[in-house]
Amino acid sequence: MSYTQKSRLLEVVITLVVLFNYLQAVLSMTPEAQMDPTLASGLLIKLVIQTVVMVVVLHSILAAFNSKYANQPKDEREQAIALKAKSVSLFILQLGVVNAVFALLINTVYPIPMSPVHQLVIAALLSEVIGGVVEIWLLQRG
Repeated sequence: MSYTQKSRLLEVVITLVVLFNYLQAVLSMTPEAQMDPTLASGLLIKLVIQTVVMVVVLHSILAAFNSKYANQPKDEREQAIALKAKSVSLFILQLGVVNAVFALLINTVYPIPMSPVHQLVIAALLSEVIGGVVEIWLLQRG
């Protein structure tokens, strides 16, 4: 497994952990609490801090064990694969944005009992996870 694959796998695992923590926090809230801007901003700050700390620590550990490959730039194949994975990720994010807009427009009969702000954050995290998995798969496939 190449350093790029290890790095992306690490990022996917970190994003899954953060997504799980965020979902757990949001689903434990009442619908009224989900609409509270101070609670939403507190959750977002917690999400950012968790992500930054985990990425810095775990990438430092990964780079320490793979110091020979850590500072090498991506080659053309890896850049093309990353671009394909980002296009898939963008499509998932676009679906999440459309979902959140419909939730705002049809808030009384919408089947998902979650604030549109939280739906956007979850869509962004899911798109990152799916994009990372696609990139790992494309790198593995060659």
